[in-house]
Amino acid sequence: MITFTSSSGLLTNEGGTRANAIEGDTFSFQHAVTEMHEVGETEEPVVLRFVVSEGEVPHNIVLDPETGLQAGTATEMNLYVEEYMTTEKINKDGSNYGKYGSAADGYRDFNFVVKCYNENDEAYSAEQQCTIRVINNYSSDRDNLLIEWANVWADDPDNAFYIDGESVDARTYIKYRKDNGDFPSL
Repeated sequence: MITFTSSSGLLTNEGGTRANAIEGDTFSFQHAVTEMHEVGETEEPVVLRFVVSEGEVPHNIVLDPETGLQAGTATEMNLYVEEYMTTEKINKDGSNYGKYGSAADGYRDFNFVVKCYNENDEAYSAEQQCTIRVINNYSSDRDNLLIEWANVWADDPDNAFYIDGESVDARTYIKYRKDNGDFPSL
């Protein structure tokens, strides 16, 4: 018999300072089980494997099939969550910032089932319902907003970014502001 000893439900990040995953930051959780069987019940060696048997896991947070460690860096949700992908463009005055994509929701819960089974006898298995909450990273949204805004409104010279009176592209401007501590990371 296989029994999960790690918690189910909303998983807590064991590898960082934040309890939940945040876009662009690392997340890790160790799924743990106990395995017991009666003497003579199985002749094959017990080889435990972990899989996500159903549901959706945040991109780049991967379950190691041998160890049960679920870890990775949470990817920007606007890149892969279908309802967050949009063709909407930023208004010139920025008034629709935060009105679409992951910024509008603030976070998303990814629900899935982890199954642990004996590779040599799949009759021995257990499943556990899990959730990883990924929180929107407003710092990356800010950067993407500035890049998008510059691309959409590039024809207007009044919309250029400047450093010491010289016109620069959006990425250079963002890096400059971050290097000066003006744009803190979340």
